[in-house]
Amino acid sequence: MMKNVTEMGIGTWIFALTLLIGIIIYYKKKNNRIILDSFPNIKKDKLLMADLTIFFKENYEKVSIYNKSSIPVAIRLLKSPTMNIGFDQEKYDGKQLIVATFFDKESNKISEEHSMLFITKELDNTVKDAFGDKEMIVLS
Repeated sequence: MMKNVTEMGIGTWIFALTLLIGIIIYYKKKNNRIILDSFPNIKKDKLLMADLTIFFKENYEKVSIYNKSSIPVAIRLLKSPTMNIGFDQEKYDGKQLIVATFFDKESNKISEEHSMLFITKELDNTVKDAFGDKEMIVLS
């Protein structure tokens, strides 16, 4: 026979409440994060500035038609807990990750539809120099 609400133990209520809160937090975090594994990607031994330039030339017109305030950016993903990008750091251990995308200056969001993840062993000197110690560069 099924117990009514008053007969259920406090432990059951705590478990149910904890589960509900966990589910809510998971979906809020998932919906506010950029999930890296959903991006198309290119694996290269060495990322050249020409690779980034080609990506931006191929996609600029598509993006600028509907959003004039977007600018091309490259983001170097570092092992940083403050970045709002979800990815399995162990999966990419030993690799350098660069996201080429378009940043909308009005909404402060990137265009996930027009993004490419470059997974590389190393960066050429031009790309290294452009980044320096920064996580993001703006290409013009």
